[in-house]
Amino acid sequence: MKLEFSDFHPLSDLAQVNIRGELNLDWDRQYEAYVRGNSKYQQPSTGSGFSVLSPRLFATDMLPNDLQHQIELAVSNGGNGWIYILRSNQHNILYVGISEKTLATGVFGDGRFRHHLRKLLAATGGATNHTKGWHKHATERYAMLCELAHQSDRLDHALLVSDLHIAVAHVADPKRYEKFVLEKYAKTMNTPIILNSASNGSADLAVALELPQNAPSGSSEPDNFEPFDLEEAETYEQADSAHEDYAEHKMSEDWRNQFMQVLMWARHTFAPYDLTITEGVIRGLQEQPDGYNGTPLVGFARRNINGRSMPHGWFARIPLESDLNRPMTVILPLRLKADGLSDDKISPGQDANFRPLELTDFLQNPEHYIDLSKDDRTIQ
Repeated sequence: MKLEFSDFHPLSDLAQVNIRGELNLDWDRQYEAYVRGNSKYQQPSTGSGFSVLSPRLFATDMLPNDLQHQIELAVSNGGNGWIYILRSNQHNILYVGISEKTLATGVFGDGRFRHHLRKLLAATGGATNHTKGWHKHATERYAMLCELAHQSDRLDHALLVSDLHIAVAHVADPKRYEKFVLEKYAKTMNTPIILNSASNGSADLAVALELPQNAPSGSSEPDNFEPFDLEEAETYEQADSAHEDYAEHKMSEDWRNQFMQVLMWARHTFAPYDLTITEGVIRGLQEQPDGYNGTPLVGFARRNINGRSMPHGWFARIPLESDLNRPMTVILPLRLKADGLSDDKISPGQDANFRPLELTDFLQNPEHYIDLSKDDRTIQ
């Protein structure tokens, strides 16, 4: 027996996700027991404020080629029989699910994934049983959304579950393989948060298992992509507010004026571009352009729930302390360096970063230095 999975693909590449409502900032993060007929189930006390409608699978010819191949394999079984792996590119979660129906009706549509999204978002509605295995992650995701909501008047629904990735495999009798796949795949991850117990089947089967060949990511990297630097694993201290002026840091008057100009540029550039990019302070970085190692910096980055910058997720760093031996500047990621930028206009770092030599020219023409269209984690 051979069980071959597709690669992981973003949920947004497979189905139309339908989420309604606005974030409820007052949820107490508690769950309550309910009874419906002879069934007992749990739902959030008031919930996140969102409601989830049926996610509709795209037409087959719009799906990635490896999913089209899986659908072709299922034709002989009437399109029925699926096992799937759910992961995230932001959270260390894992779920393995099954459906004996078609991909369009058993996994998507009115199938299982609608319930998964309700659990992930702590969304009330329907007969979804918010089992305990989902509570910890749902409350962490809710806390992250609350933080984002303080930076924007309205959360874009497309961002709520944009981190989710799915790999699928057709198999005629999926119940037999649920536990087997979960335990095999969990061993490839570093102590994941497993959202389900996968009680069906056996963990010991004679199966030629081919797991997904990729890990979840924002998009595939081009062949000439610069590897991200290890600095991006550093922890950022949360800024007190979007109006923080960092007045407690010692700066000369000229330096502070320039610092505020760069800070305003960063805030006005990144907030409209992507509200998941947040501001914070990062300390002790090495391998920066000459003169800036160890300098406290205001950083702008996409960060996970633990405050760490995601791989390929930082966008700008602004030095916080003035020094006669170094000018005010902004440090930028090499991956976003604008095409045609002359090397005599920049000072490169020892790692994948650089700074403009003339700050005035940068502030007048930032598009000559940084190109956000090169961002490999653009959220649609």
